[in-house]
Amino acid sequence: AACGGDSDTVPVSQGTVIQNVTVVNTSDGSLQRGMSVIVDGGKIQQITSLPVQVNGSSVTLVDGTGKYVVPGFLDMHTHAGSTLASSPNDFPVLLAHGVTGIREAGGSPELIQAIHQQNAAVAAGTADAPEVLMMPSTIFAGQAATDPAARQFVVDRLAEGADFIKAV
Repeated sequence: AACGGDSDTVPVSQGTVIQNVTVVNTSDGSLQRGMSVIVDGGKIQQITSLPVQVNGSSVTLVDGTGKYVVPGFLDMHTHAGSTLASSPNDFPVLLAHGVTGIREAGGSPELIQAIHQQNAAVAAGTADAPEVLMMPSTIFAGQAATDPAARQFVVDRLAEGADFIKAV
């Protein structure tokens, strides 16, 4: 992994370094050319524009000239949350296919709480799973027949922690 050194170079003593690659930012679509991606233990350890200093013979160098790297994909319609309590669940499969963030399409107040716990475990490094970026709560299926009732439905879902309202 990358560690130590001065601010002009990034020392790497193990893993794989993909050099001179263009990194696609999945948040805004921008391209960062001339980057080095340091991978070790199956995970991206660092993305840098600084020169890489190889320390030792256990580093594999890959020339990424003319190539692109997408550090993760976003799946914007999943029903993975409903499998969270199952063993195995859908999260390892999503991650194995490069999906690092999802928008969950099913919801309930209980699922919101379970997903918040899952996201906290991912952030703490105690779970490997895509981050759930957005999710609804109870799905709107005509439960509110009037404008005030519909507004209250939305207020109630937001209070439960919903990120969006899903209507069917």
